[in-house]
Amino acid sequence: MKKLMLIPLFLFSFIFASCTTDDEDDAIITCNTYDDWLFACDDYCTMSVACEDNYLSLTVGDKILLDDCADLYLYDASLEPPICSPGDTGWTNDLAACIGYGEDLLGMVCDYPSECGDGYCDADENYGNCAQDCDPVCGDGYCEGDEDAVNCADDCGGSYCGDDVCDADEDIDNCAEDCLVCGDGYCEGDEDAWTCIDDCGADAALEVCDNYAIWVEDYYCEDTGTSWDCTLPSTTPLCEEVIYDEFDFAATAQDVDDLQICAEELSLTNDTCIDYEYATDLWCSDLLITIVGVECTEEVKKKK
Repeated sequence: MKKLMLIPLFLFSFIFASCTTDDEDDAIITCNTYDDWLFACDDYCTMSVACEDNYLSLTVGDKILLDDCADLYLYDASLEPPICSPGDTGWTNDLAACIGYGEDLLGMVCDYPSECGDGYCDADENYGNCAQDCDPVCGDGYCEGDEDAVNCADDCGGSYCGDDVCDADEDIDNCAEDCLVCGDGYCEGDEDAWTCIDDCGADAALEVCDNYAIWVEDYYCEDTGTSWDCTLPSTTPLCEEVIYDEFDFAATAQDVDDLQICAEELSLTNDTCIDYEYATDLWCSDLLITIVGVECTEEVKKKK
């Protein structure tokens, strides 16, 4: 009798198993794949409720989405070595999206450490400190993107870098955009004797004259008994005043550059009274002697 009783029980079990629906089969397959990935990546994610129950309650579109995720991404990601977090080789935005669908639709719970560049704008991230993950949001303290004082007064209505006002908490280091102003007495950023003579002209003129004096005096072009004997003017107007005026009335930036380059190059010569050709047949000694008013008893030796 015991053996006979086994037959109907076996048949009953077979009939019951064969009566599962396609949805139930899909739920088992998809959830098994998600479970395999969760087992491999349990440091980051767990399943809070029965996966199959959640799956069966979803719309057809959501089920297809999860089926594709399981087949195309989660299965491969569960293999050794598993792909569990943004720092793992093989991590993609598609895999991240599928994990997100698992959280939203299946009851997965994930806890990833915040990391800029992981595709999630976490609580401690914003557009200012992680533009890779976060879009500009009115109220985040950064006047960015298409925000302005009209559509986002919270971020752009008050003081901010880029409002063309150098406020008390701004300076050339943290907001050159607002605080780099010609005429403030500081030769900073991209200012020079051409772009801002008020801030840079005096120091640049002094440097030209100091370099020129090196060539005239230190390299024995002055009172050496040689045939090229030159002296700097010692009376008004002084060299710095003359050079400053040349900067002020220069026609082009190149004219200013030529004066500075010539003085520097002449100061670097390593032979007595060697000249420097700054352009074809144009010599630095001629340029500076003409402008500054240096007097030489004979022509300075030329050397290309």
